[in-house]
Amino acid sequence: MGERLHSLDQFRGYTVAGMFLVNFLGGFAAIHPLLKHHNTYCSYADTIMPQFFFAVGFALRLAHPRPWKIVKRALGLILVGAVVYHLDGKYTTFDAMSWGEFFAKAWRRSLFQALVHIGVT
Repeated sequence: MGERLHSLDQFRGYTVAGMFLVNFLGGFAAIHPLLKHHNTYCSYADTIMPQFFFAVGFALRLAHPRPWKIVKRALGLILVGAVVYHLDGKYTTFDAMSWGEFFAKAWRRSLFQALVHIGVT
């Protein structure tokens, strides 16, 4: 196959950094309103996911001759999403909780979040 498109890699990297910025910092009160999602105007946060879908779609077309690589990447994203969104450490104490209770509480969270959306898409 041909050479990698470094500009596409850089664009995806920028977009992933933007996703972390708006998804993980956007919930804090001290963050500027442009970094949060709004219903009244298009903020920086509202532009990140379309950029990423564009970059992934473009790269997917370039990788089309290797379909198993696409499937492995999608399953990898779903697995990473499952770990990030389920085992997120939001527990008050581990002393009073058995391993069974820990996993039962962890897997009650919503799996279908941004990384899993990308993997499924």
